[in-house]
Amino acid sequence: MAEEAEGSQIKTQAPSLSGSQENGGVVELAVALGNGDNGEGNHNPDMYSQLVATVTLQQKEINSLNGKLEQVLQRLSKLESAASPTTQLRSGPLRAMAPPRSAPPTSRRQTIDPRQMRASRGSTSEDLTDSRRRVPATSSSSLHKRFQSKERVSKEVKDEPGMYRMYLQGRPVSFRLPEGYEQPVNPEPAPAPQQQLKLDWAYGYRGKDCRNNLLLLGSGEVVYFTASVCVIYDVDTASQRHYVEHTDDVKSIAVHPDKVTVASGQVAGHARPVKGAKGGSKAAATDPNFLPHIRIWSSSTLETLKVVGAGTLDRAVACISFSVTDGGQLLCAVDEHNDHRMSVWDWNKGAKGTKLAEMKASQDAVYQAEFHPTEANQIVCCGKNQLSFWSLDGKTLGKKMALFEKHDKPKFVTCLTFTSEGHVVTGDSNGNILIWNKGSNKISSILSAAHEGVVFNLAMADDGTLISGGGRDRLVKSWDLKEKTEMSCQLLPEEVGSSRTLVKRGDKYLVGTIKNSIVCGDNLSDMTSVKVVTQGHYGELWGLAEHNSSHHFFTCAYDNHVKLWDAAEHRALWDITLSESLHCVSVSHDGELLAVGSRTPNWYVYQVSSQQQLASGSCGSEQLECCEFSPDGAYVAFGSRDNNIYVYKIEGGASLKLAGKCQGHTSFVTHIDWSVDSSYLRSNSGDYELLYWEVSTCKQFTEVTLVTICQLLPVCLLLPVCLLLPVFMFTTTRYMFVCYYY
Repeated sequence: MAEEAEGSQIKTQAPSLSGSQENGGVVELAVALGNGDNGEGNHNPDMYSQLVATVTLQQKEINSLNGKLEQVLQRLSKLESAASPTTQLRSGPLRAMAPPRSAPPTSRRQTIDPRQMRASRGSTSEDLTDSRRRVPATSSSSLHKRFQSKERVSKEVKDEPGMYRMYLQGRPVSFRLPEGYEQPVNPEPAPAPQQQLKLDWAYGYRGKDCRNNLLLLGSGEVVYFTASVCVIYDVDTASQRHYVEHTDDVKSIAVHPDKVTVASGQVAGHARPVKGAKGGSKAAATDPNFLPHIRIWSSSTLETLKVVGAGTLDRAVACISFSVTDGGQLLCAVDEHNDHRMSVWDWNKGAKGTKLAEMKASQDAVYQAEFHPTEANQIVCCGKNQLSFWSLDGKTLGKKMALFEKHDKPKFVTCLTFTSEGHVVTGDSNGNILIWNKGSNKISSILSAAHEGVVFNLAMADDGTLISGGGRDRLVKSWDLKEKTEMSCQLLPEEVGSSRTLVKRGDKYLVGTIKNSIVCGDNLSDMTSVKVVTQGHYGELWGLAEHNSSHHFFTCAYDNHVKLWDAAEHRALWDITLSESLHCVSVSHDGELLAVGSRTPNWYVYQVSSQQQLASGSCGSEQLECCEFSPDGAYVAFGSRDNNIYVYKIEGGASLKLAGKCQGHTSFVTHIDWSVDSSYLRSNSGDYELLYWEVSTCKQFTEVTLVTICQLLPVCLLLPVCLLLPVFMFTTTRYMFVCYYY
């Protein structure tokens, strides 16, 4: 068998272990494979695939090590210059580590003997591990010799005309510079632009998974939140103001009794270590602005007054409430710790507020915690499997559970409010509305089967009328609590969904819904003719495309909807519903065609003017990550999670035919960009590869002269996607769009 193995060899192409792949080079690797069982010398495809995968992985590791080493060398060079600013060192370890001033050009194509690969490049995992262990104990001169060839390749790429190298997560990535751009000899970081961006409009409202988050201010405006923005909406002028100081998604909100001050609580952001922090707890070594906290701010000036709870609250702030009887001196908060801890703060005391008391609330979710409006230091809390009455005595919190006695205990107590007399009113998952007398933990009366399914929200009008919103039935009802009778009942439109929060403003009612919309109606007798205040998607939003010649833009999301928006009027013009979750969208340059990719390999093409589906199909085997029309409207390309780009020819404006498949990425395709003459593509992937393609052949284009024969349309490339940050953003001549999801 050994003799047979030596007698059967094939040649294949694999990434260069010297980094020459970035120069367009390819290494020819001779691989010895054993014969098949039939003795005819057939190659083993499994062994070949495994070898190619191993070489690719080793190339990535070596590229990362090269980048880190070069950064170390640059830092040491700077330290050398700083230590002797007037005299250049001509010898010594620092000088020895610097790359040579000139290096002989390396060949674009190299042939490496497999027997020499391990010795010259350290291609196996064991060799890589050994080299890492040896580096700290190696002198600078031997370190320089060992990596001299790698430094030459790096220097050649950096000095090559039209190329620029940057580092992403320690990995060197080379880019072709725009035509006519002269690269500075010693580039220094440019200062930040002096101009500032101002948010124009925030679409949507977080009603799908948050409660009690549409509140009335003393000015007649309403305040709510979406993503990390608190929105103040003027119903009369249909205008918005924005509080944008939060660093991540807002989860809860409360209005002070003065109707001006607002408190908003956020989730934990991405941890950012504080410079100079050494050891200690995670909270001590993290920027407090990215920890769960409560920001107290003025709705009139949008100025932050206080930041409370950073380093104390855990995961997120589930619900907050100001005290009423003492004029709002105290603030109650419940976080999303495993024990859902309740804490009470004197928020005006000290620079960061003073915590007066803390106690475990429940291991189950807490939906709402409210200070009692007429009883001092009393808090009512509801959630899963619980309704509890709390009392604050100095620095101690006492808890008393509600008694349902002969009534069925609901699995969820979903909402609560208070009457003018101080009685507590609750809604639950059984569809019942319960009234609890002031100071008692027992039921005094019940409105049975008030709604079909869960009661999502309760609100008290100034005249004592109780207003309730149902979940499954989408009904908004008004009740006379004295007579225990229903006064009115109206159905919300299906496109906006069931009510989540309801607030009365004069003779108008504003309803926040579970489909992340807010609607406004003149009265409860006709909620079918409501006006949409704001509308958004209620699934993760990943797809966004701008219209090139107007102020319209398109979005698609995991809620199966594709929407056309008017950025001038701040509303959706039309909405198409598909049968599956959608991930990417693109509009042709003339604005006539719309392409949509789904979380499956399926794609759809629509005519924008008629919303008629012209074509559909599938490509690849996985989710479609991106899509883009060519400038001349002749092609549309889909980037897939299977690492390939599928290019379709548009025939007759109504049908698509697969023109070719671009293969070469080693990770999923994230962005696609066309040249202005529609002859070339560029794309990048999850591992930060930037590749160029010739559309006519769908082959990878590696010539440096590409930059001189075509211009590329500007797109946002090489931006990693993070769960709790904006998914993407882009600009037009007048607007900047920032899309979040949660």
